[in-house]
Amino acid sequence: MAKKLLPIPFSKAIGDEKLARARVIIKELMDMLGNDTPISDDDYKALVKISDKRKLEADDTFEVSKTFTEFIEEPLTVEEIGKSGSYYEDSDSIRAIAKPFMDKLDKEQNIAGAIFYNGNSVFEDNVKIKAGRDNSRAQLALKQLSDLKRNRGGSSSAKKDPPKS
Repeated sequence: MAKKLLPIPFSKAIGDEKLARARVIIKELMDMLGNDTPISDDDYKALVKISDKRKLEADDTFEVSKTFTEFIEEPLTVEEIGKSGSYYEDSDSIRAIAKPFMDKLDKEQNIAGAIFYNGNSVFEDNVKIKAGRDNSRAQLALKQLSDLKRNRGGSSSAKKDPPKS
């Protein structure tokens, strides 16, 4: 993929104070949801996922079940089934509220990541060009970059001498 620099600066920072506040807010939201429902991973995977059509069917069936409660098997009760329906709807509302935030966060994280990566790639390309023109500072920078890549296990960007025969 080509290295593309965006024509705008990305002068945003969240910073420690805002990050700490975000942690508090998210913890409050997690606390609002309460303890995890005790269910095994296998049981969770086996659950029927509710779609819009299934939700409408469940709503209709629930209305009828309120009249014929004798057909509800214990340990369930009409009240417990109703609470689950309400929780599902409230969760859907929270998702609708949170979605624009998550979409914006994803987009801005991708923009920031691209600017960070591509900006550094363009820097590295410029260093290689200048080092090839015998610029001593660029050669020093290229050596440092090569050492970092070698320590990470990546290939060195510096040209290697061919093996001697």
